[in-house]
Amino acid sequence: MLGGILGFAAMATIDAGGAVVATSSVAWLIFCAADLGSRWQRFRRVRRLRLNADLELALEVRGLGWRPARVLDGSAVLGDIVWLRYREIGGRKGAELLFGERRACHGWRRFTVILRLAERPGKGP
Repeated sequence: MLGGILGFAAMATIDAGGAVVATSSVAWLIFCAADLGSRWQRFRRVRRLRLNADLELALEVRGLGWRPARVLDGSAVLGDIVWLRYREIGGRKGAELLFGERRACHGWRRFTVILRLAERPGKGP
């Protein structure tokens, strides 16, 4: 990330025509965005998930297949964004930042409703 900022700063100081600087800056910005996107995809551990009404998860983990897990407190639903905290049965904790569209995907809407309304262990009325 620092390399992207330094590269952009170096291009801004090039003594060339304004069109050359603008074009090279836009190209560098696109390159940095593509690199950041590929890093984000590699960072994500969970490829797919399934959620039951009792907050039991099934996670498809990269390279390991489907693994059982449980939703932890601290998970949050904010419109079309979900911060999902979980603990795998083996004890490993994890978190995923998930994005979806309530209006376009019925499964995403069902997922967020279950996550919001399900009674969590240790939580009383």
